[in-house]
Formats: sequence, C-alpha cells, structure tokens
Amino acid sequence: LILETEMWPNLLFGCRDRRIPVYILNARLSARSLKGYRLLRPLVGRALRTVTCVAAQSSEDARRFVVLGARQEQVCALGNLKFDIHPPDPAPLLAAFHAHVPAGRVTWIAASTHEGEEQAVIDLHARVLERYPDALLLWAPRHPERFAKVEASVRAQGWRVATRSAEQWPGADTQVFVLNTLGELMPFFACAQVAFVGGSLQAIGGHNLLEPAAMGTAVITGPHLHNFAEISRRMSEAGALSICDDVDQLGDELLHLLGDVSARRKMVEAGAELVANGRGALERTLELIGPSLPALD
Repeated sequence: LILETEMWPNLLFGCRDRRIPVYILNARLSARSLKGYRLLRPLVGRALRTVTCVAAQSSEDARRFVVLGARQEQVCALGNLKFDIHPPDPAPLLAAFHAHVPAGRVTWIAASTHEGEEQAVIDLHARVLERYPDALLLWAPRHPERFAKVEASVRAQGWRVATRSAEQWPGADTQVFVLNTLGELMPFFACAQVAFVGGSLQAIGGHNLLEPAAMGTAVITGPHLHNFAEISRRMSEAGALSICDDVDQLGDELLHLLGDVSARRKMVEAGAELVANGRGALERTLELIGPSLPALD
C-alpha cells in the first residue's frame, strides 16, 4: 500500500516479480509533478502499469496518472482520505487554555510555517497588535529545528513570549505563544478565531487545510497550494477558505475576519459542512483493497 505519490519503479517492478499486489492510495499528481515525471515517462509509465490500482484523490489526479502512463482501467477516483479526519476532542485543552486566556480575547494561529515565512508572520502580528493591543498569536513552526529560532525572532521584537515546552500558559500580557511541541497542533486550532496555514507563501505547496476547518476555525492561506490543489479549490468555492496573493492581502483578510464575527461564522460553518460531506473515501478504499487482503495471510 503506497500513499499519494511515492512511485519508485524498482519497488514496483520488484512487487510485480514477486506477485505482490500494489495499490497507490489517496494518489495525487499535481500539474507541476506531472511535468517533472514526463521526463521519465517511459520508465514511470511502465512501472505504473504493474500496479493493481491507482486510487486517486480526484478525477483530475486520475486523468494525470493516465497521461503519465497508467491504463485507464487501472485508475479510479475515490476521494481524499484527509476528509475522513477524526478530530481530537479539544475540550480538555480548551478548558486549560481559557483558564488563562479569556474566550473573547483576539487570538489567531500561524501553523506549519517555514523559514521564509517567519518574517511575514511577524509583520502580520504587528498589524494585528496595532488594532488589538492585547491580541495573542499562537505560532507552530513546521519543523522542530525552527522552534528556537522562531522564539528568538519573536523576542527580538520585544514581544512577551510563552512556550508550550516550558509548560507555560499565556498570561494577560503574553503576545506570542510558541507551540514548540509535537502532536498538539489540532486542538490548538480550536483556541484561535483564525488560522493561517503556512507552506503557502513560498512554492512549497501548502499544508493540510482541513485540520483547522475540522476544528471550527476560519482559515486563510497564501497562493502556493499545488500539493492541496483540489482541497483548496473546493474549500475556496464553498466559502471555507480565503486564498490571499501576498502578505498585505493576508493582513487585510486576517484583520477582517478577526473583527467580523458573522464572516467567521459563515466560513466555519462552510468548512464543517465541506468536511462532513467529503467523508467516505476511507470506506471506498477499504472496499477496493479488500479482495487482495487474504493474500497477506
């Protein structure tokens, strides 16, 4: 079972030679990736034709796999497994958080940010603080090796900082709460009114936009979303996501959503409906691979 785009020809040929069924599940192939793979199309196409089935996230992904060399009858579109998310219960963390931070305090979260986006987050929070002097930023860098550098850059602004790893909670005067631990991001989305999802201000391709939507948070992002093209399109069309061209537009949208409860509520409701309606790919995937499972006994 291979997830998304891990297509290694030697692995696929080896499985064929050993008569091992191979499924590429939740398969995605962006236009950008297709262009890159086309240079190796004879090899990759031959490898793809050894696969039992390519279960694509969308009809467009399915079409691209056929263009790359898979046979039409090998490919199907079952939907995106990311919609079958089971959000953690945020109640315990919310209770602890709001024991220190009033529920009405302006709070936003910058999630999965990369090195080249950190100055943008600082600039965004500076704009927020101009309008809401007691505002709080929850900041979760994408990579653990950036935790200390992000904390240092925030302190260099003269802002008051608390860190999750120190088992601190934000106080009344805390301006930035650095989430420098692993595995806790999703419930923290529920603590914020608006979430900016990183990896989208540079050509990284974005990160999971469904997680904040599933936790009841309004979502904004930059323009670089090729790794989540289908999800971002559906969310944007449903009114569950605001895609901004640059930092200035992000700042405008962030301030708009922080100040407009009705606009936030509409976005949150649209996100919840989209996530609920998008579920089902997991069940369809299990039905697909079921006939091959006895061979694993």
